[in-house]
This record gives sequence, structure tokens and C-alpha cells, in this order.
Amino acid sequence: MIVKYDAEIQQVIAGGAETIVASVCAAIAEGGYSTTQALVQAHVVRWADQPGLPDGADEALDMAAIEEGAIACEAQAIAAAEQAAADAEVAERQARLTEPKFNGVFVVGVDIAPGTWQATPDIQNCYWQRTDAQGEIIDNHFGSTGAGLTVNVRGSDYSVEFDGCGEWSYLG
Repeated sequence: MIVKYDAEIQQVIAGGAETIVASVCAAIAEGGYSTTQALVQAHVVRWADQPGLPDGADEALDMAAIEEGAIACEAQAIAAAEQAAADAEVAERQARLTEPKFNGVFVVGVDIAPGTWQATPDIQNCYWQRTDAQGEIIDNHFGSTGAGLTVNVRGSDYSVEFDGCGEWSYLG
């Protein structure tokens, strides 16, 4: 049986709790964020089986602190996974909003990103228009795209319509 009041043993046990929490956190990070009592117990057993530790060292561990540490790691892993999913969703949405556009009516922020868009050069009979939420034309153009006509789609615009201008590329 371990002597709980031996200073050297207490130092080993305190370090063991930190080591166990770190290994449980690493396991959570590698295998997702699901922690169970069995996961904590497996790491406690692995720690206690190290050469040089006295029998019963695991019985002197502060299991509440180890479990709190594991729960904190699980919460961090859940938050990180949720943030990664949100970041991926934002990136996917931004990629969709900025992909090339052709003929059509595009709702700003839903179908098309605000910013500067450039039409295919040297197209005749190109028409574009920007509208507000009431469908009123804010600005428009009919004619040639020349060397590369650009339109600044504003976040305050409701929609933009492109017709006969070839491909519109997002410039930023």
C-alpha cells in the first residue's frame, strides 16, 4: 500500500495526475471528443503499471481532478470541432458566392458576394443592373465590355442581373 503522506510519493502522484490528464486529452484529440469513464480508467491503469511506481499508486490519485481535466479537454475538443465546422461552412459559402457567374439575377449575399466583378472582355450587347430591395434600378449598363468591364456590387444592393456579358469573375 502506498504511503499518502510521503512527499516524494505525493510529487509522483501529482505528476501522474497531470500526465494522465494530458494523455486523456491527447486521446480525445486523436479520436474525437468523446470521453468516458473507461477512457480515464484505461489511462490511470496505464500510468499505474509503469515500472517503479508502488502498488496502489492509482488509489492515491485525485480522480475528481483527473475527471475534471478530461471533461475540460472534451469541452475544448467540442468547441474546436464546432468552430472548425463553422469556419468550413463560412469558407464554403464564400467560395460559392465568389464562383464565376453568367446570365441571371443574383441576390447579394445569398447568390453573389459583394465586391468588384469583371466581365469577359470584348463582348457586345452586355447588360447588367444593380437593384434595391424594391426592385428599383440603382445603376445599369448596356453596351460593350471593352477591355474588361467591372461592376462594384455593394452589400447594400439587393440584387444584380447579368445578361449577355459572358463570364463574370470576382476580383474582391
